[in-house]
Amino acid sequence: MSEEAMKMAKALVGDLNLPKGMDPLTFVQDVVDQIIKDFALDRNRLAASSISLVHLLADDIAEGLAGHRADEVFAAFYRLDLGEDLIRETLEAHDRQAAALTLARLSVQRATMKVWSRWNYKSQTS
Repeated sequence: MSEEAMKMAKALVGDLNLPKGMDPLTFVQDVVDQIIKDFALDRNRLAASSISLVHLLADDIAEGLAGHRADEVFAAFYRLDLGEDLIRETLEAHDRQAAALTLARLSVQRATMKVWSRWNYKSQTS
């Protein structure tokens, strides 16, 4: 696993208590998969990128907001349940690049909680 993935694993798992037997590296991959799915990112582009997932996602969000893909970006925020007020406040408080970076970080946090909830539910129903 790359150094970036290890950093991400530590950052994402942090204080989360993963269900017994759940591997932190698999958890991180599930979070990455969730982001790829929600934002319809190109997996190969992500794998080939030399920048972090958050920065790649921020670039994608900024580009989407600036162009004709704003609906797709907002649909991804909706799927992650970021909340309209939070999105609006972030966009109003920052220029597009800073807002995109903040929204990318919030999106990864929400994806992390989404995956954690799924894992936690599975462990309780197994």
